[in-house]
Amino acid sequence: MASLRMKAWRRVGRVALIFLASVSITVLGSLSIYCLAHDTIHLFVSSLALAGIAVSVLIAACGRRKWLRWVGLGLAFVSVALVLWYSAPWPAEIDSEALVRSRHLPAYDSGPPWFRRIPEPELVRLGAHLGLRQTEHQSAVRLFDWSDPQLGAERIFGAEDSRVLDSWLFDRGHYWVAWPEGDGPFPTVVFLHGSGGNFQAYANLLAVPALKERVGIVFPTFGYGNWSSREGQERVRQIVDDVSSHYPVDASRVFVGGISAGGIGAIQALETHPTLFRGGFAISGLPSALDRPESLRTKEILVFHGALDVRFLASDIRHTRDEMEKAGAHVLYVEYPRGDHFILLTHRDAVIRKLLAWLNAR
Repeated sequence: MASLRMKAWRRVGRVALIFLASVSITVLGSLSIYCLAHDTIHLFVSSLALAGIAVSVLIAACGRRKWLRWVGLGLAFVSVALVLWYSAPWPAEIDSEALVRSRHLPAYDSGPPWFRRIPEPELVRLGAHLGLRQTEHQSAVRLFDWSDPQLGAERIFGAEDSRVLDSWLFDRGHYWVAWPEGDGPFPTVVFLHGSGGNFQAYANLLAVPALKERVGIVFPTFGYGNWSSREGQERVRQIVDDVSSHYPVDASRVFVGGISAGGIGAIQALETHPTLFRGGFAISGLPSALDRPESLRTKEILVFHGALDVRFLASDIRHTRDEMEKAGAHVLYVEYPRGDHFILLTHRDAVIRKLLAWLNAR
């Protein structure tokens, strides 16, 4: 009786294994085809490798011939090797002369990131197809067009150092920093990324222009970019403290800024830490309401926004601007009539030039 029960459970387990493997093959195979169709070859190979693992499980569950099981074992070995190649946190050769360097807050894991071999342009290309409106798609993809001379002509990072996927899973207290040469002290900008993650393209766009103006700039990594949380606001303070302990920061000229959700977080950081920052800027995003408007009195604030932005309506942004002015902040508002949520890309020369001029005047 016990033997029959055991056989029955084995059959159920085999059927369940076959079902799960079949579903995995279908999903991952479809994802592979989708990735290949959208020119994301590394994601294609990664998803194909995962599908290969599922196929090997199916062979192990169904194959009754010895040679077939050997085929499944070989397929599993190759597939697992490919998955590890793309995902495992392999150490990278670090260029000590690079303009942008990685740092970690004390007591955080400073090891190499997972998934760093999957290129960020592919992540954004796939994400743009899956999650963006058609009108936004081209602007977002341009963010990671490394053939663009302004983005790809110069290797500014110290290593292959993509942090996006790793930061969704682990908090390493990471930030990138680009610092001018010399004794200083230097004005400093803390740039908060949006909800997608800390893409390298932000540093590619902003680090070199900031250094030319003798401005230190820092790019903290904080998962999905929930800067509005208590932990997010505390992270901003921690970053400023850590940078100040390693670099000659002009404490009277520290600014916080950001894009989209990072713009919201930047204004909230001005409210939460009013003595830490002289002012701040927001690109394509402001809070819908102010928590501590009295903290913004006399603060210098620069706001960039696109009139065609459908994620943060320009009318709502203007309302928050008016509230900040009522609180006593000195607000400079710049609106681009043909701009959408991605004005940092579509109007980048104008935005960066205006931002640096605004910083230099303060």
